[in-house]
Amino acid sequence: MLGRATEIISDELQDGNLAIAQWLIDRVRPPGRSDYVQLNQDISLDTVEDIVVTSERIAMAVSQGEISLQDSNWLQEALGRHVQLKSIEELSELRAQVEKLQRNRSEQQTLNNSLVPKWGRLRKTDQKD
Repeated sequence: MLGRATEIISDELQDGNLAIAQWLIDRVRPPGRSDYVQLNQDISLDTVEDIVVTSERIAMAVSQGEISLQDSNWLQEALGRHVQLKSIEELSELRAQVEKLQRNRSEQQTLNNSLVPKWGRLRKTDQKD
């Protein structure tokens, strides 16, 4: 099949039908796909800010012709998923910090109340707004 396609493409080129030859070549050859993309600069994906910087580097690499737009789209899509996961991770860490602060505050209030003698504590009816 490939041999026949090569003959037809050759015939079209000899007849001067460059557009048809190009169309046939595009149909016969497998689509361009790279298994990996290597960027010249070291990248870090530890934080959301790092991922944004990496995204900017990818855009620059495309503008300078270092990687294809197709590879850039794939990378940006992967970074988008990664930034979502990192955001969830950062939110979980923040939640843990808030819970720890709330526990410490609660413990501190309990401790402060226990240091005041019973006769010195205000009753709810004695408190003024």
